Amino acid sequence: SKPGVGFHDERIREFLAAKYLAMLVDDSKDGWNGVPKIKTLARDGAERNETVEAFVLRKAVNPSWHNVIAHLAGLLKDPHPLMEVLRDKSRDTPLRHRLCQAARCLLALDRLKYDGMIDQLAREFINHWKRSLFVLNSGAFVANTLFAAPSLIQSFVKWLGSDNRIDRMRATYALGRLGPSLAQHGEAMRKL
Repeated sequence: SKPGVGFHDERIREFLAAKYLAMLVDDSKDGWNGVPKIKTLARDGAERNETVEAFVLRKAVNPSWHNVIAHLAGLLKDPHPLMEVLRDKSRDTPLRHRLCQAARCLLALDRLKYDGMIDQLAREFINHWKRSLFVLNSGAFVANTLFAAPSLIQSFVKWLGSDNRIDRMRATYALGRLGPSLAQHGEAMRKL
């Protein structure tokens, strides 16, 4: 076996992987577009060269890479290109896995610097989530999105009064995922 450094804590590996990718992007004179290709292994063991963008797009649908990509968003000097790639519908799966990954990244972004981008992406994700049938599998993303963009809580409070039973169920589920932090939103608590 090859000698190397190992980490027992998965979070350290995830952070270091994200830090490496962020350094590749940030140290490139052209940013995201000028990133050198990285060597990766295909399933058949063959080496391939791919851009960080292609690598991230491929890994965004793999649950074992979700935290790495969320860390990457927080570590990049400019996360806009990453977030745009993740939310690009033409490059996403039919179930919008990459948009869900973008929602996971929201908490890693600096709210003061990226407030507009966070709100826009959060609204896009919430609208997708509301239309989708995959409510139970995406509740954690919704909670992350609401923590990152608390202004959206009012949308869910409105859905509590909807005539549509499904909208009410989704709103109750999403607001419930916020746990004790929901207590600071009096109107939501009264309607629940």
